[in-house]
Amino acid sequence: MSDQLTNGHNQSNITAKVAASIAHITYENNMKSGVYHIEQLFELVEGTKSKLTIKMKEDQSMYTFKL
Repeated sequence: MSDQLTNGHNQSNITAKVAASIAHITYENNMKSGVYHIEQLFELVEGTKSKLTIKMKEDQSMYTFKL
């Protein structure tokens, strides 16, 4: 992933967008109950200035969000 996306003044923006995206996916899907770290359930597939693609590890579902 581009350093420009994850470091500097964009770091807080991408953190917020990832958290919101994960919350949306979790809310919309029947996720197993428990307390997890994001990386236990999801994998970042692609992150650019314009989009974020996340994959659920359990069933390999892919989700893409515009940034």
